[in-house]
Amino acid sequence: MADTNPAAEPVEHSSGETRDRLTGDEGGRWRVVTRSGSNHLFDLDAGTVERIPGPNASTSINDTCRLLRTIERCEVGSTGGWTMKSVDFMVDFYWQVCTVIVRIERLSDPAEPALPRPPLADAAVNYTVK
Repeated sequence: MADTNPAAEPVEHSSGETRDRLTGDEGGRWRVVTRSGSNHLFDLDAGTVERIPGPNASTSINDTCRLLRTIERCEVGSTGGWTMKSVDFMVDFYWQVCTVIVRIERLSDPAEPALPRPPLADAAVNYTVK
């Protein structure tokens, strides 16, 4: 039986360049792979991050594309931590803490436009305060 887990076959291709850490100043698109097999896709030019849970990871509220707020810690050999913006006026921001990071790799720039991604989380929610 074929593995249908999205993290088993990454949707993006590596350029071959790897780093020991991300600070957010690098620019470009990066895949952060954790010990649980989860992939975190950072687009530092667009300021977004998307989590794709691995085979040994539970699902999370962060399993979507969100606007990146800060990178607190993103280093191979350590657990990772970053925050994401929220458009929900009741939520200041979201935290992501991941298992130990095993690889950080730059993603190739696509030769043709990528398939459309789902909209940013909460983007369709329209809150009216009276």
